[in-house]
Amino acid sequence: MHFSLDDKLSLLREFAWLTDAYMIDFFVDNHWHKLPPCWQSSLDSIAPSDWPSLLDLDSAVHRLLPLSLLCARQCVRQMSFDRRPVKGVDEVGALCNLPPSSAPTEPWLSYAEELLNKSGHNRALPHELRVNTKPKKQHEIRRVAEVVVWLSDGLEKATNGEVSFQRAIDVGAGLGHLSRLLSIHGHDAGLQVQTIDADAAFVRRAQQLDAKLARMRQSSSEWSAPQRHTKWIRQGDTLIDVDDQLRSCLIGLHACGDLSSALLREFSTNESVVAVVSVGCCYHKLNGGRDKEHMQVWSESDDSLKEDSSGFPMSDAFRRLDVRLSFAARELACHAIEQYADRMHSDPLALKVHCYRAALEWLITRRFPDKRHEGLRSVKRAADMDFWQYAKLALDKRPDLQPALEAAESDPDCVAAVNGLLVHWPRVVSFYCLRTMLAPLIESVILTDRVICLSELGHSATLVPLFDARVSPRNLALIAYKTNS
Repeated sequence: MHFSLDDKLSLLREFAWLTDAYMIDFFVDNHWHKLPPCWQSSLDSIAPSDWPSLLDLDSAVHRLLPLSLLCARQCVRQMSFDRRPVKGVDEVGALCNLPPSSAPTEPWLSYAEELLNKSGHNRALPHELRVNTKPKKQHEIRRVAEVVVWLSDGLEKATNGEVSFQRAIDVGAGLGHLSRLLSIHGHDAGLQVQTIDADAAFVRRAQQLDAKLARMRQSSSEWSAPQRHTKWIRQGDTLIDVDDQLRSCLIGLHACGDLSSALLREFSTNESVVAVVSVGCCYHKLNGGRDKEHMQVWSESDDSLKEDSSGFPMSDAFRRLDVRLSFAARELACHAIEQYADRMHSDPLALKVHCYRAALEWLITRRFPDKRHEGLRSVKRAADMDFWQYAKLALDKRPDLQPALEAAESDPDCVAAVNGLLVHWPRVVSFYCLRTMLAPLIESVILTDRVICLSELGHSATLVPLFDARVSPRNLALIAYKTNS
């Protein structure tokens, strides 16, 4: 079944009351009674352990649920991008309408197959590139590096040599794990590798790891260390000097918030940038993230990309439709639906923390109505303690809020009221799951806006599920290229 953009936006508008809700306000704003009555009665019969199968949108439902809920679930599944990972660069090429690689390619192993039994590291990477790199990051960088090298070859073949790139630039490179691997993979192809990061400490540490890799490989002729640059990217900045004619591919592996949008703008406006591989994240930080309700204080140093940066929407089509997504909805798009389902399956009681935090918010606002969504201490293993133990730890560094807890503990009526809230923790989990079920659709809408934006400018753009979503939830890579010089 084919759904139009209007269908997707209509569904999101229909459930804005759900996507725009904050879990922290479950009791303060009485979220449960916003659900249709038939949903309330049906969900009250569902145990938290039943939710993993319901969150697996590809699985059949073996419970009696309201037809409207089943329809919503099926529509989200049909309207969202496929998150099942591709199996190799040839499949990426087919999706991107580029020819197969010149060199023979091996299908990618699944994440479980990649791991070495003893160490848990990726068997496809040499030992020196597994050091100081978590298995999740190894999974990601190996695939991105192969895609970039393949893209250089495929683009040149598709355009009969008219368009190709000789340089890959990793933006937001952090400690440089991807760029080190890419400098090795792209060495034979003569690919230069550069990085840009705003944090000078990260850049220095990346250079130290480069030197360590050079010593481990014992031969500098096998690779060239990436050129690393420190640069704070502000609205309107260019990443590449306009006089620099070396053709480039921009890479953003989980570039945060508006940084992903900035990469796409650089690609569309800079003639020397002929390709981009962008995996976004932190969608709630789009447009500076300054539309969060009850925001208390903003760091004055976080002024790199202001609200007028238009991180969303980017396309003329979305602007004409006046498409808007709230901070809460964009934050929901970052949720890891597969990982959450796994957590529910392995330890559903651990999710009581959602109820604890919502009950604590109710207590705080009861005493201090103007104190909403305050930052509190994160409490580990909260489900192993009672609410009052959790609350004391959560407020440990907030003496200004502690009177709310002290007053509640000494008031028998308040204690009884809190206990009356806590028995409804399965409802809190159900409401959380309902919101999480919509997360793939919201992410799909955000990424559709980016694809349409590039298409409006005449560029080929494709979304590819590059990683295993259970390991790397933000697994959709936007791959775009220019087909003329």
